[in-house]
Amino acid sequence: MKKRRVIGIDVSMESLDFSLYDGREHRVRHIPYTRESVMQEMVIPFTPEKENLVFVMEATGIYHTRLACWLYEKGMRVAVINPLQIRRYAEMKLMRIKSDASDARLIAEYGFDARELPFFQPPDAFRQELELLLKESEALRQEKVRTRNRLHALQKRAGVTPQMIELMHEHLQTLQTMIDKIEKLMQTLLKKHFSREYHLLQSIPGIGLKTSSAILSMLRGFGTFQSAKQVCAYIGIAPSPYDSGSSVHKRGSISKRGNPLLRKLFYMAAMSAIQYNPLIRAKYEHLVQNGKNEMQALIAAANKLLRIAFGVLKRQRPFDENYLASAKLCSNGA
Repeated sequence: MKKRRVIGIDVSMESLDFSLYDGREHRVRHIPYTRESVMQEMVIPFTPEKENLVFVMEATGIYHTRLACWLYEKGMRVAVINPLQIRRYAEMKLMRIKSDASDARLIAEYGFDARELPFFQPPDAFRQELELLLKESEALRQEKVRTRNRLHALQKRAGVTPQMIELMHEHLQTLQTMIDKIEKLMQTLLKKHFSREYHLLQSIPGIGLKTSSAILSMLRGFGTFQSAKQVCAYIGIAPSPYDSGSSVHKRGSISKRGNPLLRKLFYMAAMSAIQYNPLIRAKYEHLVQNGKNEMQALIAAANKLLRIAFGVLKRQRPFDENYLASAKLCSNGA
C-alpha cells in the first residue's frame, strides 16, 4: 500500500483538528465540522494525490461517521481505528501532552507507522436502518424509565389530581406502543436481511432481539474483527487486571472505554444468560464460589457470552451446550 502522506484527524462534535504528516513534519489545521469545510479544506486540496494519501481517525461513537462517509464518497482512502489501539500507541511512545492538536498528530503518526490499516466502507443501508431503530428503541426505553420515576414521585406528593396521573399513564402507554412498533420493524429487517445469522444468534440463551440487532448492525456480524478478544476490547467488556489471577479484593467494574450502548446491551444479556444459559451460569457461579464479587463475575459472563456469539457466527453452527467442542467454540479468537 502506497502511503506517502497521512492525514490524522481528531473529531469532535463541532470541529476537526487534522495533521498532514509525511514522516518528518506535521502541518496542523483546525476547521469547523461542516460538509463545506471538509470539502474545501480536505477534499479539494488533496484530491490530486489521493492515491498516495490516507485519512485516519478514531472511532468516536457517532461523531466520526459523517466525516468518514463524506471522504469515502469523494474517493478518499479512509481508515477508522479503535481508540484502544491509538491509546496503546501513545503509551508506547510515552506521550504525555493531551490536546486536540496533539491527538491529530498522534493519529497521523499511528497511520504512517502502521503496516496495515482497516479501510473504511460505509455499512449497507439496512444495517444503518437497523442501528438507528435499535438506538431509538433504547432512547424510548430510557424515557419510559424517567417517566415512570416521575409518576412515582407525583403519586407521593399532595395536590396531584387524578387527571395528572392519568396523563402520565397515557404517556407511558404511548412510549410502550412506539417501542413495540420499532421492535417489530427491527424483527422484519433481521428476518429479511439476516435470516441465517439472526437464527444462529437466537439459539444462544441470553441473546435476544436487541443484542442480535447490535451484533448485526453496529458490529457488522463481527465481519471486521479477527478475534473475539478484539471485539471485547472494542466494546469495553474485557475484564480489568483485578478480575484475573488471585486478586479478589478490588471491586470489579466494566471498562468505560469502548462503545457504551454495546457494553450496556451485553451487560444486560449476561444477566439474562446467567439465568437461562448453562455455560454462562456455570462460569458465573464458579467465579463467585472462588471469591470473585458479583460484578467481576458478571463482567466475565458478558465476556464469555460475546465469545460464544462470535464463535457461533464464525462457525455458522447453532449454540449447543452438549456439543463436545463447546470449549473450543467459546474460546475461539481468545
